[in-house]
Amino acid sequence: MKGNLDKWFSLFIRLRDSDDDGFGHCITCEKRVFWKEADAGHFISRTYLNTRFMPENVNLQCKGCNGFRAGEQYKHGIAINRLHGEGTADKLWLKAQRTGTKWDRIRYQIQIEHYKNCVQDFREQKGMG
Repeated sequence: MKGNLDKWFSLFIRLRDSDDDGFGHCITCEKRVFWKEADAGHFISRTYLNTRFMPENVNLQCKGCNGFRAGEQYKHGIAINRLHGEGTADKLWLKAQRTGTKWDRIRYQIQIEHYKNCVQDFREQKGMG
């Protein structure tokens, strides 16, 4: 279930961060990237379930920054604060450190349906069928 949610969440992020032509800018280097060739880059690693599926924690990122440059976490944090307000990166970090987050099958299913609907909406709005 987690893998299926990862798939829909990644599509959501990359479509959210792209324009009507399907292009977006990497959160860390500003490179223009087609949404299908971009990654959904996590500021706080996906290993932390508390922040793994938080839209504020994830942004369109080029494969160079997300993969070869290990996510450019420092630059990503600065960009998150610029987008969502000063201190947001710190709040995400603190939330990630909390223990006890458990996801059951129902929670995964609800989130999968939510992001499937969001993806469908973005595709319609942006004419990406």
